[in-house]
Amino acid sequence: MRSTITFLGHAGLDLRLGATRVVCDPWLSTRGAYLGSWHPFPDNGHLAAKDLHDTPTLFISSPRPDHCDLETLGAFPKTVRVVIPAFPSRVLADQLGQLGFSEVVELPDWQPLDLGSGARLTVVSASTRHILAAALVLELDGDVMVNQNDCPLDAPTLARLAATKPSVHFVQFSGASYFPAVYDFSPDQMKAHVEEEVAEISRRFLGAAVEVGARYVVPSGGPPCFLDDRGFELNFDGSIFFDTDELQARMATATATGEPALVERLRILYPGDAAVGERGAWQFEGRKPYTDKRQYLEAYRRARGPSREDQLAELRALALPVDLKELRSYLRDLFQFEDMTWDLGIMIQIRLADGPSVWVDFRKKPFRYLTECEEPANYILTLESAWMSLVLQQKVTWHDLLMGLKVVVHRDPDRPSPRLMSHFDYRHDAVLFDLVRQLDPALITIQDEQMEYVCQRFCPHRGRDLEYAIIERGVLTCTAHGWRFDLRKGGKCLWGGDAPLLVKEIRPLKG
Repeated sequence: MRSTITFLGHAGLDLRLGATRVVCDPWLSTRGAYLGSWHPFPDNGHLAAKDLHDTPTLFISSPRPDHCDLETLGAFPKTVRVVIPAFPSRVLADQLGQLGFSEVVELPDWQPLDLGSGARLTVVSASTRHILAAALVLELDGDVMVNQNDCPLDAPTLARLAATKPSVHFVQFSGASYFPAVYDFSPDQMKAHVEEEVAEISRRFLGAAVEVGARYVVPSGGPPCFLDDRGFELNFDGSIFFDTDELQARMATATATGEPALVERLRILYPGDAAVGERGAWQFEGRKPYTDKRQYLEAYRRARGPSREDQLAELRALALPVDLKELRSYLRDLFQFEDMTWDLGIMIQIRLADGPSVWVDFRKKPFRYLTECEEPANYILTLESAWMSLVLQQKVTWHDLLMGLKVVVHRDPDRPSPRLMSHFDYRHDAVLFDLVRQLDPALITIQDEQMEYVCQRFCPHRGRDLEYAIIERGVLTCTAHGWRFDLRKGGKCLWGGDAPLLVKEIRPLKG
């Protein structure tokens, strides 16, 4: 049985096991992702999307635009079956439905899908539920490919993948985050944060590659390259977006107990390269398309510049003047969940580079939303008013702006605030934001006439503090919106919705 793998760039793959064909995450548009900031590296513009249109199955691993490229996918015949993970959020399914695909299969984890001729496809979602990413397992007659790309998986899941005895494992090796690039750190701070992030990225790559134990490990899922002025230097040294040359140098000495050096199993593919396999033995031939990276990227930037500038001009044309009262009202709504703000204890500033500012003082209740303030803020987010207008119009998200390097973040002291940044990363998706809110719930001890309860401090509905809730015969009523929970039955919601209240402990009152 002859099989082939064609690398499409970034996380894109054209996988063929015998007569079975699956195309994964094709990103072939020239407009880039995240407001034109991200582009595939190396350039995959020589590949034609129409050559993929006769595939019977598309696999889209994530709603992120470098995986779910709407321009590329929109040109596919709508009769193509699209397989996606059964994510808690509907955002990916909705995007594909809007494109007109007639068959979108939402596949639960580890439930195999029969592709015919003995082949089957299995999906494994990220071990952290609020991260919308998934791995694919494709198998036929004992030959197994694992396409993990940028999906974070815990040790038990990696061990389960190892049990399939894959011959080829595609896994992300480089950075894919706005941290620390969007921060205005000093050079020493930036260097320290980059080194810390790169060490963690490398640890994850090495851990996944060693644990899964495939015969061949193919780096994939990035890095993107940046073709705008602000991001261009991120393509080179001093960034988390390192390339396969640096990966090979890093992995040359990386070993694990009982394992040969990982570099011996690495196989590098570039856009358009194909690997050919038979009975689990593969031949890889990667042809590096450049010798001088900076010169190559300068030419790439010139070639894609007009398309990128047209996209940004189209977006800016939709912007409206930012009304200060509207902005302040928006921020009140953004930060309405007390469970995510009660212990922030900082002052933040949303600063429009060409307009006014709004300060939010989280240091004591009630929180204050100010249009004038002389105190220095601990977090300052600076952006153009055009981008703020598009956020207010719900045409772009804060996450788009951060990933697209359209925001500059300053923090003093240099200390992370995950609950604050979660608002900008997830607040636009109610399902994901609720999952984030559940990650580390604060607890409170309350009591009725008979029992004492250790339970979630904030209502799962809108995060209101339950310190002043009414409790009668084990039933807690949130005084904000009237939701009721049965504390003696595991926090079951009796009125208001489906979300339960976490109850950690129930004990009789002493005496």
